[in-house]
Amino acid sequence: MKFKKFDENTFVLRLEAGEEIVESLKLFSRINNIKAASVSGIGAVQKVVLAVYRPSIKGYKIRKFDKNFEMTNLEGNITTKDNKPYIHIHVTLADKEFRCFGGHLESAIIMPTCELVINVIHEDIERIYEESLNINVMDL
Repeated sequence: MKFKKFDENTFVLRLEAGEEIVESLKLFSRINNIKAASVSGIGAVQKVVLAVYRPSIKGYKIRKFDKNFEMTNLEGNITTKDNKPYIHIHVTLADKEFRCFGGHLESAIIMPTCELVINVIHEDIERIYEESLNINVMDL
């Protein structure tokens, strides 16, 4: 992971081949003491795990993909849960036939690169468990 701070609120990160996106964002957040931020990016990935929330079961359907994809969009946020970085990211992926699909990003390995922009929010945003939904939500 390489990153540069451009102003008080903006970081640009480049993840390299073999790095995992979610774990890299957690490490970046710990290094820079980031408690809240928005995240956007593009790149290419492999070995992807996606989830889609299913209201009828109050849980996620998980699917693994062991192919290479163009990551046409990555959007999400960094908050905290129990004072640890909590990464909530959604992605849109394109396959070699230019078909797109997406969901909640559980994990993905970079191949060959990923470019992310982090916009820091200078406040703490903690997650709390919402029993009626069976998910962690922002405590606002």
